[in-house]
Formats: sequence, C-alpha cells, structure tokens
Amino acid sequence: MLTDLLFFLIAGVTLSLLVWSGVELFRNQEDPLGDRLEALQSQAMVVAARAERRKRTGRGLDRFLYLVGLVPAATTGCAAPRNCCTRPACAASRRWRSTPSW
Repeated sequence: MLTDLLFFLIAGVTLSLLVWSGVELFRNQEDPLGDRLEALQSQAMVVAARAERRKRTGRGLDRFLYLVGLVPAATTGCAAPRNCCTRPACAASRRWRSTPSW
C-alpha cells in the first residue's frame, strides 16, 4: 500500500515536471539586449541600409522544421571516387553529378 502511494507521488511529480519544462520551452523568451539594440539603431543619426533582423523565436511548425533540419541527412550513394563500382546508386549519383546545371 505504501509502495503504491509512493509510486503514484513520484509519477505525478515526474509528469508535472515534464509538463512544466514543455511550457517553459515554448514560452516567449525576453531579449532585453536585442530590444535595446533595436531602439538604439532606430534612433541613430546615420541610417544604414540593412535588412531587418529576424526574430529567433519560432512557433509550432517553424520550430518543428528547424529541429528536423538539425538532423544530418544520410547519403544514398558511395563516398568513394568516381567509377568506383557498378552499384546502381553509385551510377545514378555519377550521372546526376555529371549533368550540367543549366
């Protein structure tokens, strides 16, 4: 009986911590230095032509696609020099590389 109660409490605390960390992960983070930099640049005497800085915070699909982009891609062909073997993947890779890009 005491073991069940202890297990229930530990599981509840663990799940609560997981939910809390998920909420903190996706919450907007303050950037006081970035805000101050933007304020100083907007009040500058000399206006330099430059692109507007993109905010680093993403929402939903943006964050998911960023995480997918961090995963390294697998190669399908052979990493050896040209004409290394007769495997179809290597042959297709050689044809693709030798095709002009225009």
